[in-house]
Parts: sequence; structure tokens; C-alpha cells
Amino acid sequence: MAKTIVATANATKTKQGHKSRPASPKRGNSRRKAREPEMTDEEMMEIADFGPAIDEKQMQKLEQIAQEVGVIRRLTLLACARSADALSKISLESPAVYGELRDSVDAFKKHAAGLLDLAESASFRMAIADCRAQGVEA
Repeated sequence: MAKTIVATANATKTKQGHKSRPASPKRGNSRRKAREPEMTDEEMMEIADFGPAIDEKQMQKLEQIAQEVGVIRRLTLLACARSADALSKISLESPAVYGELRDSVDAFKKHAAGLLDLAESASFRMAIADCRAQGVEA
């Protein structure tokens, strides 16, 4: 989806077509809030007319992966529950185990980033499809 709903303060266009500027630090701590570009009804309808992002088979596969990720999640928690000295000792005494632990933590980090993307997508889709604020009954 090439369209962006919220532009950054440096890229926001004002009604006159000029770029808005962030508040100067010399003017104190107050900062002007960046204006969100207004969307036309056609642009809103284009965004609001979406189909499923995944199918049932993909959903079931993602759920299976989520159940399997429990081991690397627990290893990540284990790494967080150990001091630098304890982790260093493992790296010296059992380098292969330490390498696997590190790989597991990296895998969980990648998985968690994917979960964040999934949650943000779901949140966006829910916000777009929410008719309650407009007073429209589904």
C-alpha cells in the first residue's frame, strides 16, 4: 500500500503547499503537533475496502509456529534471568550450548518483530473497519 495516512512533521504539507517545520528549540519546550494530511472520501474508501490479509490455512500455520516458539521464548527468558557473569561462564565452559542459546534468542527476536508487524496490521485493519465512531451500524 503506497499511500501513507500520517506524514512526518518534515514532510507534512500545509494548505499553502509549503512544508511545515518543527518548533524551534529556542521557543521553549512546546512543540507544534504535526498536521495529518486530510484524505478524500475516495482515498478512505480505497483503504477501507480490504480483503483478508491471510487465509485459514496460513492462520493455522502461524498458530502452529506460535505453539512451537515456546522453547525459544523460554530460552530468551532464561538469558534475561542470568547475570553477565553467569552467561560469560556458559560461553567459556560450554561454547556450543552458548551458541545455540544465542541463536535461539536471535530467532525469538525475529519472531517477536514479526508478531509486532502482525499486531500493527491487525490494529490498523480494526481501526479502518470500525464503524462505531461514525455512528454506522454494521
